[in-house]
Amino acid sequence: MLAIGIQNVPEGLAVSVAAINAGLDRRLYAVVAGLQSGSEPLLPYATGVAAGAMLFVISDEIVPETHVRGNERIATLGTMLGVIVTLYLDVSLG
Repeated sequence: MLAIGIQNVPEGLAVSVAAINAGLDRRLYAVVAGLQSGSEPLLPYATGVAAGAMLFVISDEIVPETHVRGNERIATLGTMLGVIVTLYLDVSLG
């Protein structure tokens, strides 16, 4: 949860700033964000779909890109370290 939260804070800020810069009124944006909380029963399914999409992008785009220039070892070690830290946080904070 902590790892996802760390990733989502800058992403949410970027989306909010982009929406306001695109001319979306702050009140309208607040209403749209508030309506999203009404879809709470769909949240587990939406989270599963988002996780699957993220895994697809990582396996299809990012992992092959890290292995192009001879960085296979450091990319693999970085992935392993990230998984270990995420699992440790999940178990220790869950």
